[in-house]
Amino acid sequence: MALAIAVFALGALPSTGHFLILLIPAILILTMLSYARGNEFRGGIGFLLLAIFFFILFDGYESFGAFLGSVLPSAAIGILFLYNHFQKRR
Repeated sequence: MALAIAVFALGALPSTGHFLILLIPAILILTMLSYARGNEFRGGIGFLLLAIFFFILFDGYESFGAFLGSVLPSAAIGILFLYNHFQKRR
């Protein structure tokens, strides 16, 4: 997912400012992923919070494409991290 966002950001390469702004979601996803590897519960909560942030940032309530492209994968990753955490506790 982060790689797809980074490839999308390459379209704005001639202007460095736009390129860096478009990379912010990819950087957030990779940062959360590195954090989630150490602690699955906190990582799952973090990805769910990231999904809420993306929902607000990308107007997920107005654009179904933004919802499918950013919100849904982040929420699914968060749910899977939480599921794995609770399965290990059994």
